[in-house]
Amino acid sequence: MTNPLFIDVAYPPYDKVEVSHAVPAIKKIIADNRAKLSSLVEQGEHTWETLAVPMEEMDDRLSNAWSVVSNLNAVMNSEE
Repeated sequence: MTNPLFIDVAYPPYDKVEVSHAVPAIKKIIADNRAKLSSLVEQGEHTWETLAVPMEEMDDRLSNAWSVVSNLNAVMNSEE
């Protein structure tokens, strides 16, 4: 199975998330966002739709994954 933190659904599959998923998912999403942002900046002239909307989507993707990690940390914290 792929990393469940990459799945964009209304109700995340908390039962499928493991500690080993967190760091790789967050690192990949940040790297993807940086690459996308660089691409957006290079496009030149910007509008709300060409810059702000994609940036909001990037933020949502990171926020959604981090929310799952944060929630699980709050309810099931362990040494891992």
